[in-house]
Amino acid sequence: MSKNRVKTILIVLIVLLLCLNVGVYAALSATEVNYTKSSGTTVTVKAALDELYTKVPTKAIGDEVTVGGEQFYVLNWDNNCDTVDLIAKYNLNTAGTAAGTAQQNAAYGATACKFSSTNYWSSSFKSSPFNLNDFIGFTSTDALGKAKSYGRSKGAVSSRLLSYEEANALKTKASSDTKIETMLLGKENTNGYLRYWLGSANDTRSVWCVFGDFSYLGGNYCIGSSDCGVRPVITVLKSKIS
Repeated sequence: MSKNRVKTILIVLIVLLLCLNVGVYAALSATEVNYTKSSGTTVTVKAALDELYTKVPTKAIGDEVTVGGEQFYVLNWDNNCDTVDLIAKYNLNTAGTAAGTAQQNAAYGATACKFSSTNYWSSSFKSSPFNLNDFIGFTSTDALGKAKSYGRSKGAVSSRLLSYEEANALKTKASSDTKIETMLLGKENTNGYLRYWLGSANDTRSVWCVFGDFSYLGGNYCIGSSDCGVRPVITVLKSKIS
């Protein structure tokens, strides 16, 4: 078997290992396979991969990033995807506008608003938590309408509110990870916590919320209550973050 053919087979094997996220560097340490870049420079495959990882650093849940001049926390990160899920660092202002800075670092009462003008999901409700993020019926001035409009203003692939299931999973992780706790409860907000609506109904008249001051997830009357604010979750291309 020719030397070039051996190199080709080794490169294919290394790429497969990379895709499977298994022992790439262990494989590379066994042999140094050369790769010629478009510039004509010859480097090892390991050096090329090191350069790639340097250009696209991995983020962790709770890391802070910037999109369109505003701050977000990383909610989910997958090295195999070109998009990332982010949650706003603060609640939106009550109008939910994107003009200037829509997020508002303020006492929770300053960003509090009703979830919706009607309990439009009541006839379809089955059990709690009931996902409202993709349920038709909200208006542009409802919490979900504001979240989706805000996402569009940031060039997001999609936008929504955090679900009950996500918040509950984060609450479990927060018990042993202060960075996740800070993100979930909004502890960097000016008064040390956030209260915000989730995208999940609790029953036919109330919606789940995060009460950061009590480290608690609870139901809140959707129409009459104005205890919570809108904290969007957006999915954007990784190229948009800084």
